[in-house]
Amino acid sequence: MDTRPPRTKNLSVPDEILSLERASASTVRVGEMVVGRLVLEPGWRWSEHVRPIAGTTSCQFHHVGLVLSGAMDGRMDDGTNFEVRPGDVFDVPPGHDNWVIGDEPMRAVIWGGWRGWGKPPIGERILTTMLMTDIARSTDRAAAVGDAVWDQLLDRHHALVREVLDRYRGIEIDTAGDGFLTMFDGAARAVQSALEIRAAVRGIGLDIRAGSTPERLRWSRGA
Repeated sequence: MDTRPPRTKNLSVPDEILSLERASASTVRVGEMVVGRLVLEPGWRWSEHVRPIAGTTSCQFHHVGLVLSGAMDGRMDDGTNFEVRPGDVFDVPPGHDNWVIGDEPMRAVIWGGWRGWGKPPIGERILTTMLMTDIARSTDRAAAVGDAVWDQLLDRHHALVREVLDRYRGIEIDTAGDGFLTMFDGAARAVQSALEIRAAVRGIGLDIRAGSTPERLRWSRGA
């Protein structure tokens, strides 16, 4: 049983405030969760106002959130168009451009793909590197705790992995069961991400296996 007391924070008193051209972002951290409130002014567009900071051709964050007001359209790298409107809960994969439409600011609360958004990447780019992780002894653990508890653990595991990916600009290529296939533009960044993922999930009683190489995948216990 989780015996930690409830914790709350208010976005009106954020832990961090980020100001960009035609945009502002407020962030609170509550335990494992990093949640942000984003306000984008009319005329804002990722490819115009954030791409010079991010240094990538499209946004490489996997965003999950809720639109409070205003409207936004977007386009994936493969040409697929999407739109988000007030009340929409959105799940936008990495590899997209997006922009505000109309004369009203777009306001949203985002809890996935938030940490590191709108900031320069960490570290130097040296080599595209693949990183794969999965939970060690997952079958035995799932059988021991039962389906309901295991589903909750998986949700927390996925959230923790994605927070680390956000921080180190890792791209989530695929997720299957308890495994992640990701890509980084630096080998050191991939290794550091694996170490942080391992430490984070140990906090919820899980262990991972991880492998990273630009050529072939080698597995090892831990990271």
